[in-house]
Amino acid sequence: MTRYTNYLVMGCLLMISLLSACGASDDKPVEKSDLTGVWELVYAERDGKQTETLTDLFLHFEGEDRVITNFNGIDTTNTAYNLTDKKLEVLDTQPYAFDVLSIEDDIMILEINIRDILFEMHFRRI
Repeated sequence: MTRYTNYLVMGCLLMISLLSACGASDDKPVEKSDLTGVWELVYAERDGKQTETLTDLFLHFEGEDRVITNFNGIDTTNTAYNLTDKKLEVLDTQPYAFDVLSIEDDIMILEINIRDILFEMHFRRI
């Protein structure tokens, strides 16, 4: 795809994400079954500005309690996770937690604070 097409696709996904984030489903708790599958990052913000530092990030939720991810930036890990309401805690050697802002069909928006820097990540289920 051309760079223009990539931006167009990301823009459309962002609009879908924003529209779904405004829906009434935000009030219901997230279930582990909502996470099942492979999610790829399509858009990310660092302190409110688009960033590409998380390019190629993915989350692969298997079964009820395992996630495979390359979030640590070094290699791929297969680790346990906990999900409580809208808090997703990955129990890696150095645990970290996401806030699930929205999950609707094949779009998921997560937020995490790393060293006082807020990241918002938009994923698409593939």
